[in-house]
Amino acid sequence: MMEFILIKNNKPLDITNLVESVTWSGRKGAAGRALTATLINSKGYGHDNIKINVEKGVHCIFKWKKKELFRGIVLKQGANKTKKEQIAARDNLIYFANNTDTFNYKNMSASEMFIDCCNRFKIAYDKVDDTVYKIPNLPKRDASLWDLILDALSQTYKATGERYYLKSELGKISLFKRKNSLKQWVIKTGGNLLDYNYSKSIEDIKTRIKLVSDNGTVLAEEINSELEGKIGIFQKTIKNQDKLNKGQLQQMIKSMLKEISTPKQDLSLTCIGTADVISGVAVYISIPELGIKRSFYVDEDSHTFKGRYHEMKLTLNYTNEL
Repeated sequence: MMEFILIKNNKPLDITNLVESVTWSGRKGAAGRALTATLINSKGYGHDNIKINVEKGVHCIFKWKKKELFRGIVLKQGANKTKKEQIAARDNLIYFANNTDTFNYKNMSASEMFIDCCNRFKIAYDKVDDTVYKIPNLPKRDASLWDLILDALSQTYKATGERYYLKSELGKISLFKRKNSLKQWVIKTGGNLLDYNYSKSIEDIKTRIKLVSDNGTVLAEEINSELEGKIGIFQKTIKNQDKLNKGQLQQMIKSMLKEISTPKQDLSLTCIGTADVISGVAVYISIPELGIKRSFYVDEDSHTFKGRYHEMKLTLNYTNEL
């Protein structure tokens, strides 16, 4: 079921028989995915001692049911008196998080910036969906590649309503359009759902948004009249920082209001594991006792593998896009 390969001195070493458990996790907004593994690493227990030293550049590959789920660099190692060793690794997006530079992009799309960053820091990339929208100006000083691309993707979403995300697979990074990657996995009571926690809130909701200039002139405004009729006025005012025409400004705040006029719904689940259900994908949830039968995006996931057992914990968030 499980395969775990260490790569030391550019040579693969199968240590599956030393692995007690693996936790593989990710969350919305984080740079890539993480893996932690507990190893039985002592000759006194009838096992070989593999002598991991993170300073020498150790990498690992984790597979479940013959499918590669993780490939990355081991960043941390530790041990204790129980004769067990722990290692922590991150996938290749760690190079986006841990590299900084100064940037000054003009009239370039987020996808063009992504390719430039990969080339500049010799980071391997694979598939790149065209984000289309040309950002007029994006200067960044002493910023990480991750912060730069997140900013570019945020501006793309505000202008177009389209979401994109980065993913590391098989040692290469790709830029995907979110709607191109939807997977409607079903999680339901009486089936693969083991436990849940649910909440719904309008504490931070806004019913209208106003875009103003530096001198207070209203440049664009969008109102959710139907919602205001039910809960009253909750307004958000923002200063315009973008050199966009009136039509582009109106489209931008329309997309923003669509998001912030929606009640915040959080749903945390413990389920029988499915390796394809990770942060960024969509799942269909059926919990009749809560009146929930709809799709959610996964904001955060943590998968635990032990022997033949696989369990996952998911944090979900309602989205208007599904």
